Formats: sequence, structure tokens, C-alpha cells
Amino acid sequence: MKFSKYLSSAHIDALVLAIVGLGVWAFAIENDAYEAFHDFLMANEDYELDEILVALVLMGLGGFIFGMRRLKESKQELLLRREAQARADWLSIHDPLTALPNRRYLSSLKVQGLKGTLGTSHLAFLAIDLDGFKRINDLIGHAGGDELLKVTAERLSSQYPNAVVIRLGGDEFLVIVDAEEFGRASGMAAAKNLITTLCEPLTISDVQVEVGASVGIAIFPDNGEDIGELLHAADVALYFAKRSGRNTAAFFELSMHQDVAKRAELEARVRTALQEKSIAPYYQPIVDLKSNKIVGAEVLARWSARDGSMLPPDVFIPVAEEIGGVVALSEQLLSKAATDALGWPEDVILSFNIAPTMLSDRLLGKRIQRVLNETGFPASRLEVEFTEGALLRETEAATTVINDLVSGGVRIALDDFGTGYSNILQLSELSFSTIKIDRKFVDRAVRDETQQAIVQTMIDLATRLGVTTIAEGVETAEQRDAVLNLGCEFGQGYYFSRAVPSHKIGQLFENTDTTLQPELAAIKVAEAARQAK
Repeated sequence: MKFSKYLSSAHIDALVLAIVGLGVWAFAIENDAYEAFHDFLMANEDYELDEILVALVLMGLGGFIFGMRRLKESKQELLLRREAQARADWLSIHDPLTALPNRRYLSSLKVQGLKGTLGTSHLAFLAIDLDGFKRINDLIGHAGGDELLKVTAERLSSQYPNAVVIRLGGDEFLVIVDAEEFGRASGMAAAKNLITTLCEPLTISDVQVEVGASVGIAIFPDNGEDIGELLHAADVALYFAKRSGRNTAAFFELSMHQDVAKRAELEARVRTALQEKSIAPYYQPIVDLKSNKIVGAEVLARWSARDGSMLPPDVFIPVAEEIGGVVALSEQLLSKAATDALGWPEDVILSFNIAPTMLSDRLLGKRIQRVLNETGFPASRLEVEFTEGALLRETEAATTVINDLVSGGVRIALDDFGTGYSNILQLSELSFSTIKIDRKFVDRAVRDETQQAIVQTMIDLATRLGVTTIAEGVETAEQRDAVLNLGCEFGQGYYFSRAVPSHKIGQLFENTDTTLQPELAAIKVAEAARQAK
């Protein structure tokens, strides 16, 4: 066995010197070394060897003192090294912010060990994700967000004192707890109790905040035999919980695997479609309500699958947003639409809707300007639509984007007006040129006097601000007449035309001299319905 495993090099050197010293001492006793040395000094007094000896003794004493100090320092260095190693070992399996174990620690766990630690044969794996954390982080800053994460960790540890609580990363946590302690028998009520605890308001930096939480639950041994399977099952359940809405929980079910597989397949198809640029722009005419003249067209994304079926945008656009492809998709659609619109009459406006998730990109305005420069499409003929709700969530970023666009000559439209509770001050500060009245107001204005009054107020407001109005979702002559009589200038909807591909919008311009006849549109709607069947 090697001594170096237990002693430092300094200790080994000291031990060797001690052994050598004892050997010299024994030799001196055996041979009367001192007497012989004394006689030698007396015989050679002229060389002053005794003074040299005194100097050597003093030097040796100094070396001894230095060695003792160095030995003490080496002990301190060894202690610091051990403390640093222990700290590094701790950090490798713990989150420094919350002091909770981390994902690497999780990878070292075994189900059998957890069963012994928690003293149970049934384990509950709770995958937890905070809802709205990014919004709160933006509101109170990163320091405030860190404080919220620490409070969440404390709440989880307090809720389940005997559990293993792990921070997986970001705002994601995992709790491994005795299934009976969690409350497996009470099912969803136990999960709701956890969510209620996590959602309790708290004050950070003098700001009261309230975060939501979604929980996915997997049970051992019902949903898996090892840590990897159980964590995956909990993650799948969490995905379904988040898809169901804020502050919800879901227990894992086998059928979820099939849905996740379908989702993964759809994501792969969307990625392929983005690479192949197979998601195309369709165009829905915007019509002057008085003259039936086409004054513009809104770009709507349409995806024709390889089997010929049409996938609705409310299916593939959220997927594109989740996989981070919505920016590429928007740029592809805008580039193709701008190229198509160059062949339209020069007074027809191209209207393009921006996905709400893109508003956080402060370079969005410059991205749009770059597409216009590449295609040569005039900025004055482009109208960019932002939904009212998105503007309220990203007001600061939206202001930057809109100012960039307006300074470049692009027009701005407020989409779904009336659904987000915006105010006159916001309208005036964000330089809108158009507001689009949401389809639900258009529908109700026909049969409800109160809704008529609301629409009338919207139109009057727009008129006073010098903003044009477009009624969305006009599907009948009655709806068209209602909004026209209330003073609305333009409309779009199935009454005039569905969204059509580029060659058909071109035909509408050519065949009708930019005037759309509702009767012709009705025929086209019927044809489209037959094709869909």
C-alpha cells in the first residue's frame, strides 16, 4: 500500500529527514563523533572552523523554522484544496441558486434506492413547469426572477419535506415523493393542492407577482420501471397539462404516447415544409363596401400536404412557433407574397399578419424592410397587422418595431380590434393607419343593438383619429349592409371571397377590373366547398 495516498509530499520529506537524522545520531554515538570533531577543531584553530560551525547551526535552525512554516502552509493548502474539491463535487450535482439537486444528480439515482430512501413501494414523479415565468422575469428583472425560483424551491420542499426535490433547469422542477404522501388516492385534488400552493402571490422588489404552474404526474410502477421511463412519462403528462391551459395538471396515460408520436410526426413535417418552402401564401380580398372594388388582400398561410389534403393554419402555425420556425415561415410567406403582389394593380395593398410571438424580436422591423429591399416591393403598399392582445403583452418591443416600420413607409393595422381592451392613448402613440373590427362584433351587430352601438363607437373613434376601418368575417349581405350603414369603409370575408392562391387572385383582378362581385364569390365558395369534400 502506498503511503502517498495518505501523506503529502511535505510529510514524506519530513519523515525521510527524521529517519536520516536518527541514523546520523546513532552513528555519532557509536563512534564518539563529537569528541573526534572537537579534537579536529582544536587541531585546526587557525581555520576558525568553530565559527563556521556556529554559522551552519544557525542556518540549520533557520531552515528548520522555514520548514515548519512551510509544513503549516502546506496543511492549509491541502485543506483549501479539499474544500474546493468538495465544493466542486457539490456544485456538480446541485443547482447553486436554489441549492436543490440538479439533473446530473437525477441521472445517478436508481428506483430501488429511492424506494429505500422514501420507505415506499410506490413513487410519484411530479414534473412541474411555471406558467408565465418569462413575463414576470421581464417585469421584475432577472434578480427578481431568481428570487421567485428560490421561493418556488422552498415551497416545494415545504410541501413535501420527505421528498426528493430537483431543479431540472430554467423554471422546471421535479419532485419524487411517496405516492401516498402526494395523495395518489385523491388524484387530481392532490395536484390542484400543489398548484394552489405554488400560485400563492408574493412580493418581490415591492411588486406583487403571481406565477402559475402546470404539473405532469407519473406513478411507479404503473407508468415505468426506471428513472428515464418515469421522467419521460411525467414530461409527456406535463405537455398535455400545458396544452390544456394555465394552472392545470395531468396524470400520465398510455394513450398520450400516441398523441406525442403524432405531434412529433407533425413537427417533422413542419420542419420539412419549412425547408422545402411548401407552405404558400393565399390571399383574401379586402373590398370597398360601397363600390365592391378590391383595395387590398390579406396574406393567409395555407399548406397543401403531399397527399393533396389542406392542413389548417391553426394546426401548423402553433407548431412552427414552438419549434422556432415561425420567423423563417413569415419571411418565406412575405417574400413570396411581395413578389406576387408586384403583378397586381399598383393601388392594391398587401396586408400581412405578424404572429404574436414575433413581437418580442426588436429587429422584426428591419427583417421586414430587408425582405422589401430584396423583392423590390414598395413599402407604401405593405400593411403589417398586429393583434391587439399581442401589443398589450409586448408594448415596449412593439413600439420599437412599429416605429421602424412606419419610418420606412410601411402602414400599420390593428387586428382583432375590440378584443384586447386597448385605449385611445395606445392607438395614438403606435401610429396605426387601420383598425380591423373583429368578426364577432360584425356577426352580433346584425341582431344586437348594443353590439351595433359598440361597433358604431369603434368606427367613430377611428374616424376621429383619421384611421380607416375594415370589418372582418363578413359572410352575408346582411352583415355587409349593417357595417356599411354604421360607416365602415372596407370589409373582408367569405361573402366576398375565401382566401385563394396567387393565380386566382390574379384572375379576380383581370376578370373584374379589380371589382369583386359577391355573386361570383358565392360561386367560388361553392366550388371550394365541393373540392374540400
